[in-house]
Amino acid sequence: MDDQENIASVTDSENSKPLDRPVELVGVAAAITALTACGGGGGGDVASIASVPVPAPVPTQGAAPAPGANPAPGPGPASAPAPPFTIAEAARLIAQGGFGANRAELERVRTLGSADAWVNEQLALPRTQGHFDWMDKTHPRPGDNRPGGSQFFVDYSVWRKFLGSPDQLRQRMVYALTQILVVGISGMTGVNRGYSVTAYLDV
Repeated sequence: MDDQENIASVTDSENSKPLDRPVELVGVAAAITALTACGGGGGGDVASIASVPVPAPVPTQGAAPAPGANPAPGPGPASAPAPPFTIAEAARLIAQGGFGANRAELERVRTLGSADAWVNEQLALPRTQGHFDWMDKTHPRPGDNRPGGSQFFVDYSVWRKFLGSPDQLRQRMVYALTQILVVGISGMTGVNRGYSVTAYLDV
């Protein structure tokens, strides 16, 4: 009560008159008295709350897979190296894909390392001179008095290509197709029948 009487007796610094709002001052004094009576207990509560240990965050191991989803497979075991390409395998390859080769060619094909490498090499080779162009250049069509006329040189041109052309795989395919769609010179009509056969072989 002493505090309330002191606050109520405060006078204006200029007029030395009591304040006109004693009710409001009484309310302020009551609030100060209540805080003083608590003895700072509220501050102790704040300190006790601040001293509560906060648990550390638990590290996550990544998002869990969705239900029913299959996890990604891990890396598989390293594949074994391919076996070496032997000279016997190179000989078998050229015998089936061409018309044979000498020892030096067998060694060269073996160093390619695989049958696929040889096939890709063969497919990349340009086409060599055709049978028709060779016949037309070396043996004019009219006036050939040799037995059989232009037919005489058909076999020569065929074996020239089969045994001498570097594109052996292409020539082997020509040979295989002539065994399926057989065309004989004797079945041709007209003159210079050999040219008709060589044109067919170039197809």
